Amino acid sequence: MRTTIYLLLFLFFAHQTAFSQSNGKATPLVVRVGAIYYNDSEAQYTAINEILSALAKQSPESPITFKLAVGTYDEIMNWYESDQIDLAIMNPGPLALLLDKYNQEELKRIFVGVRGRVATETSVAATEGAKPRSTYNSIMLVNRDALSREFPASATPTDDEVVDLVMRKARQKQAHFLFVHPLSTSGYIFPRKVLKDAGIELSPADYDITYSHDVSTKQVRDSAYDNSGRLQVAFVSDETRDILSDSKVLAIRSGPLNTKILQDVLILTPDFIQREPVAAENLKRLLRSTQGRQSFNLSTPDEWWKEYGRSRPGSTR
Repeated sequence: MRTTIYLLLFLFFAHQTAFSQSNGKATPLVVRVGAIYYNDSEAQYTAINEILSALAKQSPESPITFKLAVGTYDEIMNWYESDQIDLAIMNPGPLALLLDKYNQEELKRIFVGVRGRVATETSVAATEGAKPRSTYNSIMLVNRDALSREFPASATPTDDEVVDLVMRKARQKQAHFLFVHPLSTSGYIFPRKVLKDAGIELSPADYDITYSHDVSTKQVRDSAYDNSGRLQVAFVSDETRDILSDSKVLAIRSGPLNTKILQDVLILTPDFIQREPVAAENLKRLLRSTQGRQSFNLSTPDEWWKEYGRSRPGSTR
């Protein structure tokens, strides 16, 4: 009886293999991708999905299907640690929290590359040119109407003078800060360090979390002061769109804000590598491809984790 069962199973799988071969198509490898969105989730999804679709077409002999989902900082962290995704496109803040969980050999295995992003034409970062950037900056935003109220009418304050104004207002508890998310490097972690280095400790009443670079920008654009008369100050990425030519907003990234922050990193999950060790290496090569116009423009620095470790919340960067 057992022999008969084995024979039936053998014939079944042989039939399945023959059917697959007769179609001339190999079963595609499905890779679940999770990406953190910063502002418009639909635009973020479209941009990344276009790159993944272009890369998939470069692998006809080893077909691959990417299943993309975008989520918040917390969602991507949860999906990564619970094996709900195979590949994460993760920004420095949440990534830094993962570094203590793996040794150096594991970090080398999961690493795919540091992304190079081309800044949108309407962002402050566009002034650096159209080449892919592996780093970016945090910028401080204030409404230009505040300058006419805080400085003499004939004055043209420098960036340093505006930064001094913000620090003075903060010490007097006359500044209201807009941060993006506790795991946002440019929108929270780095600016909090800049303020702390200046001797400024904030209470929860001194700031709001907006969960979006665009929302923080809009609040400053709409009003120089909050309802309590405090100067409104936002910190966002220099890649935030529609700021470069905005006549209502002054963007500052000089002085203490000139420190470069590494871009997003692409990492595979340990579970995926364990399940698909050969496919994982092939996938790395594909994602690192620079063929065609659609690419992640990845760089692969040695000991990549060291710089990201400085982005963890509370880090003394």
